[in-house]
Amino acid sequence: MKKSLSRVLSLLLVVCIVLAAVPVSAAASSNGNTHVVYKDYTDLDGNIVGKQKKEFTIGSPVIDSNGTKHTTVNETISYELNDNFDLKDKFTTTTRTTIFSQDAQGNNYINNEIVKPLEVNDQVSPLDTGGHWKYTSYDCDSPTQCYLYTGSAVSFDLKDVTNAYKAKYVLKNTTNNPMISDFKLYATQANNAVGAYYTAGTAYALAIAGIAALPFAGAIGVIVAGGGAIASAYQGYSAWKDLNDAMANAYSIL
Repeated sequence: MKKSLSRVLSLLLVVCIVLAAVPVSAAASSNGNTHVVYKDYTDLDGNIVGKQKKEFTIGSPVIDSNGTKHTTVNETISYELNDNFDLKDKFTTTTRTTIFSQDAQGNNYINNEIVKPLEVNDQVSPLDTGGHWKYTSYDCDSPTQCYLYTGSAVSFDLKDVTNAYKAKYVLKNTTNNPMISDFKLYATQANNAVGAYYTAGTAYALAIAGIAALPFAGAIGVIVAGGGAIASAYQGYSAWKDLNDAMANAYSIL
């Protein structure tokens, strides 16, 4: 557990919550430690173009010989999109496995990378046409070119874009159009992930309202500690990972 994430969420060090998690979607269900959540998926104009399905299974905590507790979450992400959505064919089913850990000293880890405290949890600004102004966006209003802009990664609280930004004017032609189309896909994914992050954060805050009105930035510690709010906590992490992956993909093609 030697790697460090440069800017990540604040910690909830002592949590054992038995409250029921608040659903983050009207179409959410669970069966034991397996949870299924459907979320409306929108295009960059805000039109609903189908559903995103997230099914995740939360494993039982395992304590190793050093006294570190590990909880593994396996997730499958799929889509049910309208036939007339022009980016439909670019969306594929993906899976991810994440291991959340807490050592005997109270330090938290995600996939063996330590989670350092970060207390600020600023909200992002409203969505801009063509993506999110802060993370990944584009302007293709010109008949001859597109302006493409993205960061490479984002902190867990969505406050800071890490590493670097890229911005480029790209001519519309047969060579560049496939890349522009891919960039629009990543902007769509980033846009949806930002909304999902804050939806999960609201549900998490409600789930623990009987203890304290904590921002979602402190939710990941709940996954290791266990309790009823664990599903909402994980959905926030999952949305962050969706945004981070979309930004990294957009960054890689500029």
